[in-house]
Amino acid sequence: MSLVCPNPRPEVDAILARLGLAEKRLSSVSVALDPTSAKKRAKVPDFVPEKCSLEELLTWHLDLRTPPKKVHFLKSLTI
Repeated sequence: MSLVCPNPRPEVDAILARLGLAEKRLSSVSVALDPTSAKKRAKVPDFVPEKCSLEELLTWHLDLRTPPKKVHFLKSLTI
């Protein structure tokens, strides 16, 4: 059993504002691997949907309070 708690709205809003993406919060994003990745077993985590809105991704699918294990993961988000 697992428990999924949303990230607080003010934190999601702050991140979107900091990234300059507040106006695009409802834009659809696709999460995929960089095709030039040299990692042999690289994969998008199962808990991250292939396609959703930026707001949904930040609210429900990413833990905003834990430092990312891979710095390039956040850079790989495309809009």
